[in-house]
Amino acid sequence: MQHYIDSVTAFNGDKITDAVISLTTLAGNGVTIYLDEAGSMPVSFVNTNSNGEFDFYVPSGRYNITVSGSGISSYVLSDVFIFYPNNDVIPVISGGTGVTTSTGTGSVVLNTSPTLVTPILGTPASGNLANCTGISVTTVSGILPVANGGTNKSSYTIGDIIYASGATTLSSLVDVATGNAIISGGVGASPSYGKINLTTHISDTLAVGNGGTGVATISANAVILGNNTSAVQTVAPSTTGNVLTSNGTTWASTPPAGGAQPIQPIAASVGSSALTCTLNPTTLNFRNTPLTSGTINSRTVATAISVVVPSTATLGTVSAQQSRLVLLALDNAGTVELAVVNISGSTNLDETTLISTTAIIAGSNSTNVVYSTTARTSLPFRVVGYVESTQATAGTWATAPTTIQGQGGQALAAMSSLGYNQTWQVVTGSRALSTTYYNTTGKPIYVLIDGLAGAIGFVVNGNTGLSGGGANNYSFIVPINNSYSATASSVARWSELR
Repeated sequence: MQHYIDSVTAFNGDKITDAVISLTTLAGNGVTIYLDEAGSMPVSFVNTNSNGEFDFYVPSGRYNITVSGSGISSYVLSDVFIFYPNNDVIPVISGGTGVTTSTGTGSVVLNTSPTLVTPILGTPASGNLANCTGISVTTVSGILPVANGGTNKSSYTIGDIIYASGATTLSSLVDVATGNAIISGGVGASPSYGKINLTTHISDTLAVGNGGTGVATISANAVILGNNTSAVQTVAPSTTGNVLTSNGTTWASTPPAGGAQPIQPIAASVGSSALTCTLNPTTLNFRNTPLTSGTINSRTVATAISVVVPSTATLGTVSAQQSRLVLLALDNAGTVELAVVNISGSTNLDETTLISTTAIIAGSNSTNVVYSTTARTSLPFRVVGYVESTQATAGTWATAPTTIQGQGGQALAAMSSLGYNQTWQVVTGSRALSTTYYNTTGKPIYVLIDGLAGAIGFVVNGNTGLSGGGANNYSFIVPINNSYSATASSVARWSELR
């Protein structure tokens, strides 16, 4: 602290009392002054005494001293240098260096100077060059280690890549032949060059535009079809013996033209008193919707489809009598659906027309109605098989089917024709007049009755074919699963082609 003593007098020499003395820096900032050398009594100003004198303590420096008060005109003593050269350090702001000792030679570098003057450092044994600029690296010798921000390398080979092989070690990844890529060795491991492994190094699906397929999986043995820039499509092999056929727009797995039709893959099972009929994946050709068109539509059943005959729905079957339910595939505008009908009805199933269906419910009990999950109108159809079973109570589907036969080959064709693999059999001993029987052979049968007496007649599936008298024999055909009976007072011989 420097002790400053002065006085204030008027122009006529009179001492001015109670004048106010305050200090600012050369920049105009206020300065705290002290009433003691220890700096324990700070004040912002002092007053002159009765002799016009004042004094205060401040650190060494350059200040502006302002004198003001009542009855006097204020004035400023500018740039007053307050210091004692024998025992104080002159700060930089007062024109000094701010230091008491120095070593070396050369110009002083001010840490607040916007322009640094390069000093002559000599050859120091150690030091901190933080915040230094303008140092020429061409004059630096030695290799800067990693720990000091360097690489610890003095030269490089063209193409090599520097990587951290340790916490304080940099190594070179030597360049290799064209076409190799840098592959991660895993966390904490060194990288390497190598070929990209398409099994472990690739994620996502390569799009068609980039030379891929656009799909992540392809079913075994499927044939790949192009689909412009979209993901490829596939065609499943479907049934044994099928060939890849074009419909002019795309390809499908279909039976060979003119060859034997493959047997369709159907299934059936019972559970909870219901019967579930299923068509497994296959490909079917349907006629076109207008009957005036002879073109076909090839439809692929990619996943299994089913129709469920619910509990209590009889479809016209009879308790304890074998029934045959025919499964139909419907072409609903390109979507294949399954339907079911009792073969003992009068429904035309020759596939030359269109068919309408009724939604199947618990009360579906007609032999002449085609049932499907959802009612459909005038759709092309294909017969795909049949299911035979004998249920103790009609509508309670508890007994597993005895025959599940897919359409194809000779099934439901010649083998179902009258006279095919049939023989005449005399059944007089197992037949009785006025008793209802059922044709459960799977084919139409021919009935011939001789030596009739009395009022005679016969009924087939509820339809009376003949009644009255006068004849002593008659014959009739019983379609598949139809009922039949004969009336007379006596019969000599009852024969059936079955």
